[in-house]
Amino acid sequence: MNEEIKEAEPKKSGFGAKVFGLLRTLRGKLVSVFTSPTQKNAQKISEQQSVEEMRENQRANSRRKRKAEEYSEEESVVLRKRRKSSEVRPPDLQLHSKASDDILKANQARRGKKRKRSGEEDSEAERVKRFKGDKTGSEERQCPDETKAGGVAGPVSIDRFIITRELGSGSFGTVSLARDKVTGQRVAIKTIAKKTAYPSLVMSERRILEAAQDCPYLVHSYAAFQSEEEIFFIMEYIPGGTLQDLLEGRGALDIGTARNLAAEIVCGLTFLHSRGIIHRDLKPENILIDSAGLIRIADFGLAVEGVFGDETTAGYAGTKGYMAPEISNGGKYDSTVDYWSLGVILHEMLTGRKPAFSWWTNNFKCPQNLSPEEKDILMMLLCNDPIKRHDFVHCIKDHPFFESTDWLALEGASRRRE
Repeated sequence: MNEEIKEAEPKKSGFGAKVFGLLRTLRGKLVSVFTSPTQKNAQKISEQQSVEEMRENQRANSRRKRKAEEYSEEESVVLRKRRKSSEVRPPDLQLHSKASDDILKANQARRGKKRKRSGEEDSEAERVKRFKGDKTGSEERQCPDETKAGGVAGPVSIDRFIITRELGSGSFGTVSLARDKVTGQRVAIKTIAKKTAYPSLVMSERRILEAAQDCPYLVHSYAAFQSEEEIFFIMEYIPGGTLQDLLEGRGALDIGTARNLAAEIVCGLTFLHSRGIIHRDLKPENILIDSAGLIRIADFGLAVEGVFGDETTAGYAGTKGYMAPEISNGGKYDSTVDYWSLGVILHEMLTGRKPAFSWWTNNFKCPQNLSPEEKDILMMLLCNDPIKRHDFVHCIKDHPFFESTDWLALEGASRRRE
């Protein structure tokens, strides 16, 4: 009996729990039915507020970031502007720039203005036509400022000059002393007959004379023009005569004079060779001496252009006795043929006579009364091997013969003219 009661109580308690559970469920449903709209709205509003707050926070962060970037950019621009405005060029750079401008203006003022060719004149045929006389007239080249006051200015013709006397002549023309009727200046006029001239050589001589304006050791030209039968070059007159005149009048020169004249010839050749020009007819008659005792290399009628560095050319040209063996043998040669001619000239200045050569080996026979330095430089300049002579020419300024020569002063005079 007692056992049956004990078993019945759990059943009763389990039943009551189920009843209470059902009641709680029913109550929850009733509450949800009557109160769910309000709660849902509250939840939605809460969720929306949370989303809006999150978005607002994101927008605020973005605005702060943009402002920070803009501020940083503005600050960097300001700093750059400040740095730029505070930059000042050093005085030495300003002076250097101004000096460069002054030098450029001075160079432009010293250099003559070249006449611009038309398209028709650019052809070789047109140049030959003009050369032969189909087109006559004057083609003036303005002289540098140093000679402009007394030089030739304006259109010129041979009628403007009074021929005084002949200074010299050759197979390609004559050189005469003349006076300019307009300026009263004495000039040298080289006259070339068209019927005996080579147009290419004449045009080459004109170009070389134009380039020579920048070197104090080359003769300068003022103007070039032509008539129906002749071509004329108006050049500066050098009153001191030629080196040939000096040698004929004095014989051998003292070592100091010979060294100075040889050094100036080296400077003139250096200028020509650096521009691809070989003179090919260097001799005492073509070396003029001005009133100050300085030389001018003249007569570019046989010169050749366009031979630079170790390049070679060919062609028989020059004067016998001053011609390098590679020219007389009909072979190819480079610019060192001019230094062979210098060797002959230097021998004449030191001894008063031309060098002698062995009839068997054709080697130079050096006089025994010369100093070791004089002997050595003559042996190197008059070397039959053009390769050895070529190697020596590159270091000729370092030879003991020129130990007392101030090359910087000589070359500085050339640069000042440039």
